[in-house]
Amino acid sequence: MNRVAQYYEDIQLLRFKKEELEHRVFQGGNLYPNEQRLIHDIDIVDSFINVENPTQLTSFGLNQLTKVLAPGSFSILFRNDHFATLYKHPQTHQLFTLITDAGYANHAEIVWESLADVKGSSTGFFAGDFRPISHDSTESNPGIAAQRGSSLPDANNLESGANTQQHTEQMDADYAYALSLQFYGLD
Repeated sequence: MNRVAQYYEDIQLLRFKKEELEHRVFQGGNLYPNEQRLIHDIDIVDSFINVENPTQLTSFGLNQLTKVLAPGSFSILFRNDHFATLYKHPQTHQLFTLITDAGYANHAEIVWESLADVKGSSTGFFAGDFRPISHDSTESNPGIAAQRGSSLPDANNLESGANTQQHTEQMDADYAYALSLQFYGLD
């Protein structure tokens, strides 16, 4: 990764570099030894990111977070292509992420999700005071989200709001991608 993609943005551009080199080969051109090595490196990085660690978190990384973060501290975690608020509980030293997914808007008590493993198989949901909450037994009252101070649309417009949010996120992602292409001179 040090040779080809030191930053997240670099990883996003690797696919295009590989396509460019493969296109040259398909057109009958040859690759220099350093370009052949680059394709090999891209394949290794792609496997590491998309096959071995699709959630953008490794066991080593999770262990490091658990060791390095001070109890009671907040951090920002970039995982699954999203930023999340990460908190290390002062007594239990357990890691939690703040729930911001619109899918939980009608579950007023769910505030935190535990970050116990890389794949999420040991995930638990917790109230604001870190009491365990069963995902199935929480209230589904549409008025609760408004009482909680949510800026999400009400239950009747939740699907429309989710589509608008998804569209806005896609537009933001497209704009960021266009800027990165312009920055790297690939426009």
